Amino acid sequence: MDAKQQKMQKSRERILAAIRNEKPDRTPLLLGGEIAFAKYADPSVVAADFVERPLWAIDKAVEGLDKLKYADYVWAVGLPLVFFSSTWMSKIKMPGRELGRDELWQIAEHPCMQEEDYDLILKKGWLSYYNSYMEKNLGVTEEDMQAGMQQIMYSNQKNLESGLAILNQYNMAAIYDRLCAIRGMINFARDMRKMPEKVRAVMDVMLEEEMVQANTVLGQLQATLGEGNFIVFVQPGVRGNSDFISRKQFEMFNWPAFKMQTEAILKAGGNVFFHMDGNWNTFLDYFKEFPKGRCIFDSDGMTDIYKVKEVLGDTMCITGNFGSSLMAMANPDEVYATVKKQIEDIGSDGGYIASTSCTMPPNAKPENMEALVAAVVETKI
Repeated sequence: MDAKQQKMQKSRERILAAIRNEKPDRTPLLLGGEIAFAKYADPSVVAADFVERPLWAIDKAVEGLDKLKYADYVWAVGLPLVFFSSTWMSKIKMPGRELGRDELWQIAEHPCMQEEDYDLILKKGWLSYYNSYMEKNLGVTEEDMQAGMQQIMYSNQKNLESGLAILNQYNMAAIYDRLCAIRGMINFARDMRKMPEKVRAVMDVMLEEEMVQANTVLGQLQATLGEGNFIVFVQPGVRGNSDFISRKQFEMFNWPAFKMQTEAILKAGGNVFFHMDGNWNTFLDYFKEFPKGRCIFDSDGMTDIYKVKEVLGDTMCITGNFGSSLMAMANPDEVYATVKKQIEDIGSDGGYIASTSCTMPPNAKPENMEALVAAVVETKI
């Protein structure tokens, strides 16, 4: 086993210990934000490089991560923007095209689903509707998706060569948000009140069809990686949280997908990564249903991390939520102190992974990135 393999093995041990709510040798560090990493390696990098020359930009991002040295796991680096389009079923404004060359990509929701399309989905199925919608309304073809997969494979290989493991092996579909995005938020809110049973029936069709593919992938992961050795994302409805819907609506429209997807992952022997964008403060108690030592709760800063610790800290691993403003606007001493305090408050008894809120902002200061890493490595647990 060479040095990079040893590093990956140690990182894997840290992450799995944290998931089990145990205390590893040091706090694990999860990083994401490829534009920031690429700029750390080469200040001339701009966001448009990830559109115009993505493989070169991925190389720069991996180079930046390697320069930071201590990351244990990373998000997928350089995800093709077509994948964000497919997740949200929306158009993506891209840097260097619709946006300035160093502006971050933007989701431009493009709700083209009509009310009568609910009946069409119930009659013909979800995946047939999905494929037609993507090509007709967004111009995204199967060839585009295949090209995106090649880019992901390149990114994963470059990370592995650098001794960095990719955190997630598969992403479950965000059922609620897909439907909300293609109907439009106002229309969808009206639909949930006007015809809740039909909306729920369509979501059941979506979930059932998506789970056919998911169960195949989960079986493959179990066979190749083994029990307890892989992590799968469950991505919530960003608008299906306590800022947007009631508990009654959550139970009817969003919780069923959480349960089915999570239970499938656990049954296959995987660990669950709840990537929880938005405010989940008043819905946290639902997640106590899942077994101890198998799940990670990852908030983006909108959910109170101390509340997460209070409600779920005895059963779930919790990720840090160092915000974009901290990384972009603070000074290194402030970053170091903030990271150190959170580790001591949330992670002193284990079950904690240091991380930013979702990802590192593209304008993160290099010295702040270094301060975050230093605090993680130097703070005793």
